[in-house]
Amino acid sequence: MTVTLWLSDQNARLAMQIEDCGVGFDVEAAFKRGNSSGLSGMRERAALLGGRLTIESFQRERTCVTAELPIDAKSEIDPLR
Repeated sequence: MTVTLWLSDQNARLAMQIEDCGVGFDVEAAFKRGNSSGLSGMRERAALLGGRLTIESFQRERTCVTAELPIDAKSEIDPLR
């Protein structure tokens, strides 16, 4: 399997994108099932940092996960807890 990673900074935002050439999945169904705390956790962490997470997946083709975060993000998560 091939995985591609892109990093860029534009307008005081860091964009990270990971794309694979795997089998893909139904993103909406995964969130509705509620059994994927990994996806929900990633989305929640991005939001806590003032950013956003986008997941695009095409069955039998590929998946692309993009996180956009402010470079000067102040996290509400205490790393010492």
